[in-house]
Amino acid sequence: MHSTTFQPVVQSPALPHAPYIYTLCLQNTTLFAIASDDVLRSFDPLSLRIAHEVKGVHESVTCLKGWNEDGGGSGGVVTAGRDGKVRVWDARTPGQAVMEMGTAQSTPLSALACNPSQHLIAAGVEVEVSGHEAPIHIWDARQTPSPLITYTESHTDTVATLSFLTPAAITTTITPSPSSLLLSGSTDSLLTLFDPTVVDEDDAVLRVWNVESAVHRAGCLSQRAGARAESGEWVWATSADEGMRVFDLSAVLKGDEGGDEEGKGMQDLGDVRELVGCRYVVDVVEVGGEEGGQGVAVGDAMRSHLAIHPLQYTDGVWSIRNERPSLFEGAHSEEIVRDFCLQSGRGSNGLYYTCGEDGLIRAWRPKNGMSDDTVSSAADMMDIDDRAESRKAKRRKK
Repeated sequence: MHSTTFQPVVQSPALPHAPYIYTLCLQNTTLFAIASDDVLRSFDPLSLRIAHEVKGVHESVTCLKGWNEDGGGSGGVVTAGRDGKVRVWDARTPGQAVMEMGTAQSTPLSALACNPSQHLIAAGVEVEVSGHEAPIHIWDARQTPSPLITYTESHTDTVATLSFLTPAAITTTITPSPSSLLLSGSTDSLLTLFDPTVVDEDDAVLRVWNVESAVHRAGCLSQRAGARAESGEWVWATSADEGMRVFDLSAVLKGDEGGDEEGKGMQDLGDVRELVGCRYVVDVVEVGGEEGGQGVAVGDAMRSHLAIHPLQYTDGVWSIRNERPSLFEGAHSEEIVRDFCLQSGRGSNGLYYTCGEDGLIRAWRPKNGMSDDTVSSAADMMDIDDRAESRKAKRRKK
């Protein structure tokens, strides 16, 4: 079978000074984005026209996550920044934060995770000098703006990634069963699993894995990522040197205290650059279509390459499939892609959104499912690409 080729169907307007767009978050009928100009923008997901802008959302914004406590409505987002603040924004009133939390020392924040069903928000600290404590703060959004719990001893360098593993994603025999688990990854090379309902840090830590390189991103593999792999049985981590590892959660979730042997349940998938021919890993993302599951999004700005390679689980072994990748024509030209987002249900493979260091957001659809009007819309982007090339030429002269 052949690869699926995606072509851009619409592109966001060029922004003043072309800031880097860091992160995307799709909340029902609104697409949110944060950028290096410290503006939180919301876009119409179909036209990618800007709906609202919140300037100065933080002093150096770093993180963006979805937030929808009641499970309905238009939802909102949570942001964090190097000003040590966490702010909650409602899509219906985007100009004003509906909630603000912070830390006593206003330490810079570098990672964020949200569990709206449990009203929990977690943020990790950025450390200027390695070897110092890098706390993780957890707030209950219904209570005081001060942290409910702070873990200070688990990491000694910048917390790079945080994610909640919710009951929908885990099956556990831990007693009492936690309402959620918190996974953290740091540039100190450690990946740590917490029970965030426990205040005492020693008791809260369920497992620590050594990735042997600075952790870049981490998360939980979905149920459809492998033929036998149950949802929540594995977590993944990518590193700053573009390596990838997966870790078996089953011993932890069954309360097996004997599962602490070095390397037990760990699979090293290797250097992703060598496996699939790329220069950097974007993230592990959802894969559209009937197969579903997840794949590794990779890029190579030197040759305007962007692709998703499916993850496969066969006979107890994880692998990154080099055949049948999803290819994104032209990527973001010669600029690095920062984030991926999938809107499920729009066509057989869904509608993908990407953002990058060119200051643009692009929406993508399978090339063989595009109408003449869609192809025409994609061709109309060429003049924007020409402007981007001119901007890069000016940058190279500086």
